[in-house]
Amino acid sequence: MRPFSLLAVLIGLAAPSIAMAQGMVHMPVTVVSGPPVGEQGVLSGARFAEHVVRASNAIVTEMPLTVGRRIIPAGTPLAQVRSNSLPVQRVWCDVRPMGRWSSGDAACFEDRDDDGRLDRSLRGLTQPGYFTFGVAAIGDYRDLAQQATYREATPEERPTTRFGLILCRNISGQHGFAITVPLHDNDWLVNPAPCPIMPERLDGKQVIRFQGLRLEISEPRDAGSWIVISAIPRDADIVLSFRRR
Repeated sequence: MRPFSLLAVLIGLAAPSIAMAQGMVHMPVTVVSGPPVGEQGVLSGARFAEHVVRASNAIVTEMPLTVGRRIIPAGTPLAQVRSNSLPVQRVWCDVRPMGRWSSGDAACFEDRDDDGRLDRSLRGLTQPGYFTFGVAAIGDYRDLAQQATYREATPEERPTTRFGLILCRNISGQHGFAITVPLHDNDWLVNPAPCPIMPERLDGKQVIRFQGLRLEISEPRDAGSWIVISAIPRDADIVLSFRRR
């Protein structure tokens, strides 16, 4: 299935300088579940129409990995990132939730010769910070002092995350919608820019369209109602990626 792209997540943020030097990457994910058709509610500051997604490809470490002060225990799932411009194929990142005071960088690893052993570490820059599935660029390559074996992850072991919609205002003050994602602890992104998803008039109704997701709304403002017409299909491949504006 041809992958979709979630570029609308935070397209307004500038990419880090490492992206300019090393090129952009993205993390393929697969939809696990979405809201049922007919689910409805009232618009407020809360997120709605949540989807659960899972890393499309992942491995599990069989040995502990150490990067600076960070230790990745044996048995940790690492999600694959891909690039259309870099000569990297087997790069895997630690997407476990970060703490509030972390650097916002993800620990990534490469198997350069595809021999089943991780042999180099990389720094993955997340955009926005703390959203571990939002690795946008990799760099700072360093050989590992001790190579580490790994195995392919089962579908159940692949890391998961969520995304949903929130009501927001664009720079002109007009109401619209944006994608919200989990950052650190139990906090979610609350001020995404640039509030890119605007309702459309279809068959006399106001409809939000985002990939396979369709929602009918009464008014795009607080206290307006929403109802799910369709969700992004289960097993659809999408991409959590970010782009310089």
